[in-house]
Parts: sequence; C-alpha cells; structure tokens
Amino acid sequence: MNELVAAGAPSGENWRMNPIFEPHIFAFTWVLSVVLSMAAGFYPAWRAAELDPVVALRKE
Repeated sequence: MNELVAAGAPSGENWRMNPIFEPHIFAFTWVLSVVLSMAAGFYPAWRAAELDPVVALRKE
C-alpha cells in the first residue's frame, strides 16, 4: 500500500499536502455524534422505564 502512495505522490522537499477543513463537515460530525449518543442513552432508559421496578431490580 505504501508503494502505491509513494508512486502517486510527487517527489521533492517542497511538496506538502494541505488538508481542507470545511465547517459543514465538522458540524455534520458533531450533530451525528450527539444524535447517536442520545439514542444510545435514551433507548435503554425508555425500555427500562416501561418495566415494573420490582422486575427490573430482580433481573440485576
């Protein structure tokens, strides 16, 4: 794999790759992580809230 990257990259000391950071990419990543975290927390809590407390404690 390194050979493929080295073959496609220009040679020389002055060559640099400048990354492109776009604000909408950061916003999308942040929103996706918040939504997934909320789903991971709320779904088990919602299921547990529907259980009878005695049954929930008995299963531990």
